[in-house]
Amino acid sequence: MIDVKAFDDTIRDNPGDNGPALIKADWMEENGDCDEAEALRMGYADEEKPTTVDNEIVARWFGFTWVV
Repeated sequence: MIDVKAFDDTIRDNPGDNGPALIKADWMEENGDCDEAEALRMGYADEEKPTTVDNEIVARWFGFTWVV
Protein backbone atom coordinates (compact mmCIF):
# COMPACT_ATOMS: atom_id res chain seq x y z
CA MET A 1 0.00 0.00 0.00
CA ILE A 2 1.23 3.48 -0.85
CA ASP A 3 1.82 5.92 2.01
CA VAL A 4 0.00 9.07 0.84
CA LYS A 5 1.58 11.06 3.68
CA ALA A 6 5.00 10.20 2.20
CA PHE A 7 3.90 11.71 -1.12
CA ASP A 8 2.72 14.87 0.58
CA ASP A 9 5.78 15.20 2.82
CA THR A 10 8.15 14.75 -0.12
CA ILE A 11 6.25 17.27 -2.24
CA ARG A 12 6.29 19.79 0.62
CA ASP A 13 9.98 19.18 1.41
CA ASN A 14 11.10 19.53 -2.25
CA PRO A 15 9.33 22.61 -3.60
CA GLY A 16 11.69 23.00 -6.57
CA ASP A 17 11.19 19.43 -7.79
CA ASN A 18 8.08 18.65 -9.85
CA GLY A 19 8.84 14.92 -9.97
CA PRO A 20 7.21 13.85 -6.67
CA ALA A 21 4.00 15.75 -7.41
CA LEU A 22 3.79 14.31 -10.91
CA ILE A 23 4.41 10.80 -9.61
CA LYS A 24 1.60 11.32 -7.08
CA ALA A 25 -0.67 12.58 -9.87
CA ASP A 26 0.03 9.43 -11.90
CA TRP A 27 -0.71 7.26 -8.86
CA MET A 28 -3.93 9.19 -8.16
CA GLU A 29 -5.07 8.71 -11.77
CA GLU A 30 -4.30 4.99 -11.66
CA ASN A 31 -6.43 4.76 -8.51
CA GLY A 32 -9.47 6.53 -9.94
CA ASP A 33 -8.86 10.12 -8.80
CA CYS A 34 -8.56 11.46 -12.35
CA ASP A 35 -9.92 14.95 -11.68
CA GLU A 36 -7.69 15.51 -8.66
CA ALA A 37 -4.69 14.11 -10.56
CA GLU A 38 -5.30 16.56 -13.40
CA ALA A 39 -5.66 19.45 -10.94
CA LEU A 40 -2.35 18.49 -9.31
CA ARG A 41 -0.63 18.32 -12.72
CA MET A 42 -2.02 21.71 -13.69
CA GLY A 43 -0.51 23.17 -10.53
CA TYR A 44 2.91 22.04 -11.76
CA ALA A 45 2.47 22.89 -15.46
CA ASP A 46 5.21 25.51 -15.51
CA GLU A 47 7.23 25.02 -18.69
CA GLU A 48 10.25 26.80 -17.21
CA LYS A 49 10.70 24.22 -14.45
CA PRO A 50 12.32 20.94 -15.43
CA THR A 51 10.45 17.75 -14.62
CA THR A 52 12.61 15.28 -12.77
CA VAL A 53 12.04 11.84 -11.36
CA ASP A 54 14.11 10.79 -8.38
CA ASN A 55 14.69 7.03 -8.55
CA GLU A 56 15.18 6.92 -4.77
CA ILE A 57 11.67 8.30 -4.26
CA VAL A 58 10.20 5.93 -6.85
CA ALA A 59 11.95 2.98 -5.21
CA ARG A 60 10.67 3.94 -1.77
CA TRP A 61 7.07 4.39 -2.91
CA PHE A 62 6.72 1.67 -5.53
CA GLY A 63 9.54 -0.79 -4.90
CA PHE A 64 11.24 -0.34 -8.31
CA THR A 65 13.32 2.21 -10.21
CA TRP A 66 12.98 3.56 -13.73
CA VAL A 67 15.70 2.91 -16.28
CA VAL A 68 16.21 5.54 -18.95
